[in-house]
Amino acid sequence: MSRFMVLLPALLALAISAPVAAASGHAGDVDPRIGTGGDGHTFPGATVPFGMIQLSPDTAMPDFKHAYKWAAGYQYGDPTIMGFSHTHFSGSGHSDLGDVLVMPIAGAVRLDPGDPSRPDSGYRSRFSHASEVVQTGYYAVTLSDYGVRAELTAGRRVGWHRYTFPKDQPAHLLLDLRPSIYDYPGKVLWASLRVHPDGSVTGCRTTRGWAPGRELCFAMRFSQPMISRELYNRETDLVYKGFAGPGNRAEDHDAQNGRALEGVFDFGKLSKPLEVKVAISPVSEANALANLDQDGKGWDFDARRAEATAAWNKALAVIDVDAPKSDRTMFYTALYHAMLAPTLSMDVNGEYRGPDHAVHRAQGFDFYSSWSLWDVYRAQQPLMVLLDPARSTDFIRSLIAAGQASPFGILPVWAYQGLETWCMIGYHAVPVIADAYIKGVRGFDADAALKLMVASATYGPYGDLADYMKLGYVPIDHEPEAASKTLEYAYDDWSLAQMAGAMGKRGIAATFMQRAGNWRNAWDPKTGFMRAKLSNGQFREPFDPTFAGYGSDYTEGNAWQYSWYVPQDVPGLIRAMGGDAKFTAKLDQVFDAKVDPAHFKNVEDITGLIGWYAHGNEPSHHIAYLYDYAGAAWKTQQRLKQIMDSQYAPRPDGLSGNDDLGQMSAWYIFTALGFYPVTPASDVYAIGRPFVRQATIHLPNGHAFTVTASPLDAAHPWVGAVTLNGKPLERTYLRHAEILAGGELHFTMQAEPNRAWGNGAAARPVAVSQPGR
Repeated sequence: MSRFMVLLPALLALAISAPVAAASGHAGDVDPRIGTGGDGHTFPGATVPFGMIQLSPDTAMPDFKHAYKWAAGYQYGDPTIMGFSHTHFSGSGHSDLGDVLVMPIAGAVRLDPGDPSRPDSGYRSRFSHASEVVQTGYYAVTLSDYGVRAELTAGRRVGWHRYTFPKDQPAHLLLDLRPSIYDYPGKVLWASLRVHPDGSVTGCRTTRGWAPGRELCFAMRFSQPMISRELYNRETDLVYKGFAGPGNRAEDHDAQNGRALEGVFDFGKLSKPLEVKVAISPVSEANALANLDQDGKGWDFDARRAEATAAWNKALAVIDVDAPKSDRTMFYTALYHAMLAPTLSMDVNGEYRGPDHAVHRAQGFDFYSSWSLWDVYRAQQPLMVLLDPARSTDFIRSLIAAGQASPFGILPVWAYQGLETWCMIGYHAVPVIADAYIKGVRGFDADAALKLMVASATYGPYGDLADYMKLGYVPIDHEPEAASKTLEYAYDDWSLAQMAGAMGKRGIAATFMQRAGNWRNAWDPKTGFMRAKLSNGQFREPFDPTFAGYGSDYTEGNAWQYSWYVPQDVPGLIRAMGGDAKFTAKLDQVFDAKVDPAHFKNVEDITGLIGWYAHGNEPSHHIAYLYDYAGAAWKTQQRLKQIMDSQYAPRPDGLSGNDDLGQMSAWYIFTALGFYPVTPASDVYAIGRPFVRQATIHLPNGHAFTVTASPLDAAHPWVGAVTLNGKPLERTYLRHAEILAGGELHFTMQAEPNRAWGNGAAARPVAVSQPGR
């Protein structure tokens, strides 16, 4: 008989006797389960906006070769939970973390998680979604095999646990420092674990994962005294053991060091819930204790939960939306996901770990990391510039600080907890900074930022920038994915030129504006696609525009997806493609093609297909808006409805691809509002069509900008007319300053497309394309 059957009566009584208050305010409109199934890779656990802690259940941590589905540690379809860890990415395509995993256990203790297909083989437990409560800042579940009710909440640096055990079973908390998301044998380089005389538990772990040599430390305290504890080092492949420290039994040790550490903390039979609080630090055990002392005072789980809910209500109140319940849930969950990263990566004393692995101290700002820059520069960071420019200032100061500490002297590429991974391509910290500057964000050292931007764009060893600067393109015989790199470098160069021009640095602006035209070196008029060239100037042959994957010209895409990546010069791309009619006809081919998803079976990130359009991956995200630039705004409206109807839904598998630290969600937010930043580092938003009846953005300058649409229903999917503050708006773009000024953008919707609206040359969105402004 399984543990589940023995404990079933107690389990049912516990679930029935645990009423849960519904979250209030906009926090009550969020469903953190969205994206936890399928390819969304989001986590359901407790966190606060941009917080250091992401305390969430882990259903599996398989070997990295099979770990893609579990990039956030949790898959909705899994039947068991192996524990609760304190660090997770939201929606990443590659992964790491899963630090400081704990598991409450009633009764006999097993020291290994066991096989997911055989739950009784280890300490993992079955669970039912019927027992889950998933809210902003709060997660609860009943662990069926133990009859334990687990509740989690979080602050900025502290995770709070509350475990209600069966009263007739001895209560234990297992701490396992061995497993990790995207695991592999030998990933843990070293770990330490210590029990202090006052019952506090501290430790550190160094791993060789996505960011090699990452160290994370923690401090843990319990609301009730331990009656005993056991510390284990379960390494089995030691060549040299050295000499044993004090104690011959696991229960005798006050500290352990090694690569396979576990602790079991025993509390006997409990008559009231056990609370646990855990702080983390990227620097040291001492800092983790200081974080716990300052941010983890007292023992009031419900108060901490209320604070987390209040933090989310405050953050989400920046936009008020009137929409049907399902749309409201999707909107506020997207806004929630867009506010999870970058994450705080700094202790209460201001110390943080830099890309040089040294300890630095932030002066006058919060240091943030978790930078999925290839993704978030497109919409997530522009959304933060619009909604929370003060936090954007801290983001940019964090990028500058990281660049100044870099051994390479450049800005982050894909970094977390201060450390660089070198994942993806481009130097997209540049447009993040430029976009904020162009839109009026100040409070950071613009000269220091520009110096690092230029350094990042001229560091020859990175991504073959040496050849790019010499030839005007990246040659495919010297560097993989060369077409994508040429195109993305050219856009980054353009964004750098915009900021330099706005600062009056005419020479720098002119240099990088010239480089911004390098996209033309990837354009092949013969085939009508962007392609990679060899170092001799010839396009590589043979060429298949449908091919994607290892050895191709492109990064997570093919020619059908990447040939549209010239956001800095869409009019130039239209001319290259033969004018408006041919441009829109080719866009139609992208969306209308009949494509078997199996075509991309070896490229796991290319998902959410509508023809060749792949909404599950970022290179496609601006494509539907390009019809605006060719005078066919009604087709932008048509394609946006296709995307919104098919790629988002308020259910666990409701995201068609990785949320990528908020980018997929930020696309949804902008598109639901009716406009989108096709070209970050310009002050222009392309207008699409709204998907909510009314939305009011409460701007940080005290103004309010309201978007309204009527009649908004399935029978009226097209924009008939638009007014801005009561005056007709004949153009298909907004400027940032128009939003900041406040007012109302009203869409009159109709049953048939208005093909005339926005088709004049002067009505089309165009990015600023010359030095200066």
